[in-house]
Amino acid sequence: DELERLLDRSQMDDREFYVALDGTTLAGRLTGLKPGDRLWMRPEAAGSYTPGPLPPDADIVFCATGTGEAPHNRMIESLLRGKHRGHIVSVVCCRRRQDLGYDPVHRRLTRVFRNYAYLPLLTREGNGPRRHIQDLFVSGDFQSRTGLALDPGRTHIFLCGNSGMVGRPQETGEGLAYPEGPGMVEVLTTRFGFRITTPDQPGNIHFERYA
Repeated sequence: DELERLLDRSQMDDREFYVALDGTTLAGRLTGLKPGDRLWMRPEAAGSYTPGPLPPDADIVFCATGTGEAPHNRMIESLLRGKHRGHIVSVVCCRRRQDLGYDPVHRRLTRVFRNYAYLPLLTREGNGPRRHIQDLFVSGDFQSRTGLALDPGRTHIFLCGNSGMVGRPQETGEGLAYPEGPGMVEVLTTRFGFRITTPDQPGNIHFERYA
């Protein structure tokens, strides 16, 4: 708000959707609604992509492409409102600067919360290097820009967005088979020793799952 305080979402009646204007998916149909149109929503939310219980001093890194940052923004809000003591970093990769829909909000948060950092990346615009999220970690630039070590013992990483960025592996009889890329899951597991979170085994890599 105007006093740089986080709004309490539980006290608000509105619902916010962050969608791509492609006009074909459910997200595209939502953009066709006009003031006064009706939208039915189930009373309860369902899903498994949530922060869950995290150590209060853990470093949390959110990596997203495009509108994939939507769930991360809500998680970040929850962590900041809960006075999370560890570092929180949001890495957002888009094609063009105009696609960074929440850029002003993230920059305000970095001024208000000393443990929060925001790293926007552009792949088709700008004077600097045009890189994807994986490049930031492979090159070591993430560590140098944030001052954080990628320590599996204290860091949790959340991935949401483009499937190529996430790089979800498939289980085979000989272990995990990673898609070509590499994606972030392969980078984090093979280079830094992170583990994928599964229903049976807690880890420190979390990503959205599709059926």
